[in-house]
Amino acid sequence: KAFSYQKINYLMLMMVDPDVHFHAIPRYQGTRHFGGLGIEDSAWPNPPQLGSAVELAPDVLAALTAELRQRWATA
Repeated sequence: KAFSYQKINYLMLMMVDPDVHFHAIPRYQGTRHFGGLGIEDSAWPNPPQLGSAVELAPDVLAALTAELRQRWATA
């Protein structure tokens, strides 16, 4: 709900971490905004491009973490 995703891709990866785990990647068309940034899903609608992630500044990452924790707690 936070960013109005259109699909979710679930990837099972075991590249660096020796434990098998899943990644849930929300996918969307267009731009989503947070912390003054506009972020696009550059590969939409194709498979996610894991190498094209946007690196967030520490203060934006902290604000995003707080936002998602608050939403998770009230869901």
